[in-house]
Amino acid sequence: MSNPYDDYQIDIVDVSRWQDDLTTPFKPDILKLMAAGFMAIIVRVGLGRVKDALFDWFWSQSKGRLARLSYWYGDYYSHRTLAVPVSDRAWGIEQGTNWANFMKGDWGEGKGFLDCEPSGGHPIGILNRKSYNEIMRPLAETYDALTGGVCGIYCSVGFIPNLYEWARKRTLYVAWYDRSKTKEQIIAACRKAGWLGEIVIWQYASDGDINMDGIGDGKTLGMETAALDLNAWLGTPEEWSRFLGSTPPIIPPPTEDPEPPVVIVPPGSTTKIIEFKTVIELGGLNVRNTPIGTYGSTVEKWMPVNTDIPILETMILGANIWHRIGYKQWCAERYNGTTFLK
Repeated sequence: MSNPYDDYQIDIVDVSRWQDDLTTPFKPDILKLMAAGFMAIIVRVGLGRVKDALFDWFWSQSKGRLARLSYWYGDYYSHRTLAVPVSDRAWGIEQGTNWANFMKGDWGEGKGFLDCEPSGGHPIGILNRKSYNEIMRPLAETYDALTGGVCGIYCSVGFIPNLYEWARKRTLYVAWYDRSKTKEQIIAACRKAGWLGEIVIWQYASDGDINMDGIGDGKTLGMETAALDLNAWLGTPEEWSRFLGSTPPIIPPPTEDPEPPVVIVPPGSTTKIIEFKTVIELGGLNVRNTPIGTYGSTVEKWMPVNTDIPILETMILGANIWHRIGYKQWCAERYNGTTFLK
């Protein structure tokens, strides 16, 4: 069986307060997601009248490190139990307003998505889908008007028939927990179910298992839960860049070591020239897929003394200094008291 984490070039996680135990001082560590090669994070802003308890943390910690997208869970039932009940339309407008207001003008680097799915004890079907759409449409349109964007829709393939045409013309972030599916199969199934707009992100698992050993890797990826939603971008790196509004487009991971000078364009940033450092350790230097101390660190190759290497970004783990030098390629400047680069 294929593994989307390995097969797709742009890996994404989506998170909420459920990735943290609010009773402990620990907070999720974004650097470990970066070290494992994730390029983007989709953060829940809230639902109904409530801001997600970890939204501000995830949003601020990810800024400048990962491309940030937001999502809002569309609450379609709580307004009926309020002390002063409100109409479906008013409830949608209120939620769209809350979504925008909670973000305080920082819309992130990518699109927002309206999370459309049933809740336990509150199914969606032929009898109530009209009411559901009468909440979700003003929710989405209010968010659009306040942010100047056009939000997409998150749902499963099976949920698509519950959405009216206004939603099915938007951009889809689809949930389908079957790692064996191909991009073509995913898109074909969504089209068959009635989707009319773009289909861009696939949520392929909720178990957090990125190496397919049957064990969730959320904790080694910096979360406080083993489970973690895993997603893949269904398009090309150039399409991802356009999705984020980056100019010029992202350069795909190279198949060979680049020759200097090299221009690197991280998502959403401006062009810059890479800094270079030189291997000074006589025994040479190992290049790993992730830094030691993060998820699944293994040696990928070795570089001899006097090799010049590009520094794309830096991570400090305790007294150790690590640099990313390529796609899922990391090496130590200093580790366990030994200096390898200068």
